[in-house]
Amino acid sequence: MRSSAALAIGLLVASWPGAAARADVPPDAQGEALTTDPPARPPPLTADIPLERIRPSRHADIGATFVFTSPISNSLEAEPTRLRYEPGPGVSAFARIVLLEYLHVAAVFSWGVHTIDADDDALGVRGPFDSGAMTAYRLEAHAMPTLPLSERVRLFAIVGLGWGRLEVGPMRAHDDDGELLIRGRGASYFDVPVGLGASLELIPRWMGLDFAIWCAPTFAKEGTAHTPLVAVGSSGQAQPVGPLPEVPIWFVQSLGLSLLL
Repeated sequence: MRSSAALAIGLLVASWPGAAARADVPPDAQGEALTTDPPARPPPLTADIPLERIRPSRHADIGATFVFTSPISNSLEAEPTRLRYEPGPGVSAFARIVLLEYLHVAAVFSWGVHTIDADDDALGVRGPFDSGAMTAYRLEAHAMPTLPLSERVRLFAIVGLGWGRLEVGPMRAHDDDGELLIRGRGASYFDVPVGLGASLELIPRWMGLDFAIWCAPTFAKEGTAHTPLVAVGSSGQAQPVGPLPEVPIWFVQSLGLSLLL
């Protein structure tokens, strides 16, 4: 009875799948599988392994600049107006966006004041002349192809389109008949700024120094500044007054600081 039970248990163990698989493996191989070392771990990272440096990106900047503007006066009549706009200081503000690494765009607003140098017989008026000043402001859009020389220095070109206006306040002329008051006049125009500039990061990723110089030819000039008018003196006598000279081109130099964003 006991031999029959032992035989049945032996047959059951021999027929078990796991036991059959172990029976196919030689005893020596089974021992080697149990004593084989696990795969070696990779070495730890060290400071000597070169890592790729991520270059900080520059998306936009805003700033303010000091500008020095030179208007080129041009008479509209056969006879010279004997009146000239002097170069003068001004200020400007700009916002610049980095579209691509080699292309930036900017919106620029500038304002300046120019004294007027007038002879005694300017604009066809007799007697000493109190000329006052001319105020000019412009709003321009600049496309700026940019060449990075290093992480902190960039050169750029300027080409764009703008709209501007000049305003000349009231003027007074004095002769033997008394004082002649000439009312203020103004004119609007479009311009095409073209120039060069450079940008230097004074404080990396925070503040930059910008310098630029450009010229801006004008076109489509309209307004009362470029048309003759009639003024009435203190004695009641009418006096024709010639047009103010136009500005066919502006020369601009700018130097300022920008906040890098």
